[in-house]
Amino acid sequence: MPDPSTRPAPSVLDSLLRTDFASFVRASFYELAPGLELKWAPYLDVVCDRLAAVAAGDCRRLIITLPPRHMKSICVSVALPAYVLGHNPRSQIMAVSYGQELANSLAQDTRTVMQSPFYQRIFDTRLASPRQALKLLKTTEGELAN
Repeated sequence: MPDPSTRPAPSVLDSLLRTDFASFVRASFYELAPGLELKWAPYLDVVCDRLAAVAAGDCRRLIITLPPRHMKSICVSVALPAYVLGHNPRSQIMAVSYGQELANSLAQDTRTVMQSPFYQRIFDTRLASPRQALKLLKTTEGELAN
C-alpha cells in the first residue's frame, strides 16, 4: 500500500484525469471493472497517445489492430467518446460496431463512465437523461450518436 503522504492531492489527480488520456482510460477501466487488476502494457501508452491526438484534432485517421482482450474497446469506443464529450459536450461522435448487441454494451459502458463520480467531478458535461435510449446518448449541450 502506498504511503498516503506520497499520494497526489485530489485536485492534482482530477487535473491529471482531465488532461491525460491514459490516466482517464485507467480510471474508466476501474469504474467498469471494479476489483479487477489492470495490467498496463507499453503498447497501451502508444494507443492512448494516438487517441489523445485524435481527441485534440491532430490525427484525423487512425487504425488500431490488436487481438481481442487488449483494451481496444474500452480505449476507443468507451473512454474516448466520454473524454471528448467531457472537453466538448457539443461534439458529435459516431461509434460503429459489427453488431447491435456490442454497440449497446459499449454505449452502456460509456454512459456508466459519464455518470461515475470521478467523471462528474472532473467534467461539467452531463447526459441529458440517465435513461435515454442507448442508440443516441445526448448531453445537455449536444449528442453522442451510436
